[in-house]
Amino acid sequence: MSTKLPDIIDFQGEIRKRLREAHELGQSELTIKCLDVIKDLGAAGGKNGRQATCSDAMWKFFDSAADRKIHVPPKGRSSGLELAYKLPRYLPEDHELTTNLPKDETRQFQGFWPFELGKSYNRKDDIHGLLSGNQQSGIAPLSYHPAILVFTHTHGNRVGYRDQFQPDGSLYYTGEGQSGDMLMERGNKAILNHAAEGRDILVFAYEDKKGECTFKGTYSCASWHHETQTVKDATKSDEPVERQAIVFHLVLTSLWSVSTDFDEPENEEPGVSLADLRKRAFAAAKVPEIKTRLAKEDYRARCAHVRRYVLARADGTCEHCESPAPFKTTRGTPYLEAHHIFRLTDGGADDPKTMAGLCPNCHREAHHGPETDKMKDTLAHAISQKERLLG
Repeated sequence: MSTKLPDIIDFQGEIRKRLREAHELGQSELTIKCLDVIKDLGAAGGKNGRQATCSDAMWKFFDSAADRKIHVPPKGRSSGLELAYKLPRYLPEDHELTTNLPKDETRQFQGFWPFELGKSYNRKDDIHGLLSGNQQSGIAPLSYHPAILVFTHTHGNRVGYRDQFQPDGSLYYTGEGQSGDMLMERGNKAILNHAAEGRDILVFAYEDKKGECTFKGTYSCASWHHETQTVKDATKSDEPVERQAIVFHLVLTSLWSVSTDFDEPENEEPGVSLADLRKRAFAAAKVPEIKTRLAKEDYRARCAHVRRYVLARADGTCEHCESPAPFKTTRGTPYLEAHHIFRLTDGGADDPKTMAGLCPNCHREAHHGPETDKMKDTLAHAISQKERLLG
């Protein structure tokens, strides 16, 4: 029987489910008690920190302009927290970690992450001090920023992980789990689902044991596979054992150009219906499990399918300002740019439900404008409505 305690994603899923069910029943408001959610997820009793985690999840859905505080404990994070949520409301399906953030935790970055390629940073002070996140884990999904921090020891470490950077900058990265076969859960699951959840993967490589690490860039997960590895099992006095490890194929996306690398393939057949383009895009967005290592060219081809559908869905009209594309390309197609609504960078594949076709002006505003968070919510709602109609 699994002893895994629910994490913030589990709590947010439960809260989202309750809100959706109440909306479907026609309720105008729903009161949620932190203790009730904890009990329903089987995490009641003991000082296991779930009260604070559940409270954080509840606050992420809270809108101070519309919702009500029924009971807020002195520190705002305990099992006694009770909030009333106004209905109906927009409920993001796959990217809840990046919307409805507490007002004092609003993302402070616009456009790109505040790290320089090749520069060394102190993990505790320069990275977690800025972004928060688990300081002990090799995979650290962030709660208040659309990213996953990944730390690698390419020289190997105590438990024998074998991570390898390739000449093109891609990384074969062994997932988390120090004993037994690795499972697709927690940090591993976060990497697998990063695109659908609207997260960038920020990779740092340790230089030594003093907490200094080099920023290697923004990555996307192209594929993954199981691999038998011999490691030192921390639960058995470092005795070497064999186990099934999860190895991710991470490709560097921070230097990719939206307007060139994601252009439609030259040999793409004309006259393909929007329904067929949509089918291909959603298939391409899924991260495959493959035994052989995936070439970056194949991954870019998958990205192109996603981008082509997003631009076809826009149909020559910006999905934000609703103005016609400013000009036509040399191929005679309306010029729009594919934008990742929640991620700070536009490289790599994404779930089509979290991408938008924008005119160049709106695209720059989405990255550098004064109200990027408001624009994210507006776009998310518009694209969600479109996809519901197309689905």
